[in-house]
Amino acid sequence: MSIFVNLAQNPVKQKNEKEKKMEAANDNLAADMLRGADAIATYMGLPRRSVYHAISRGHLPHFRIGETVCARKSTLLRWLGEQEAAARVAA
Repeated sequence: MSIFVNLAQNPVKQKNEKEKKMEAANDNLAADMLRGADAIATYMGLPRRSVYHAISRGHLPHFRIGETVCARKSTLLRWLGEQEAAARVAA
């Protein structure tokens, strides 16, 4: 028995473009995620209690992982932009 692997029998799978994009997106996911009301509050410059209040009223985009309140930085930035645009129209 040979210890060398015949590459013709066991080719290394090449990643397609979709797999490469998914891998890159997952690398950015951890950097984009805020876990806990404290992290969200710090990122937005708000008191933690204000974050809980906004979430309870349905005013802040969020999701939960178990009991932990989470949000994506990119979602919060997009939401803030929408809020600013709506305020300009209303003014």
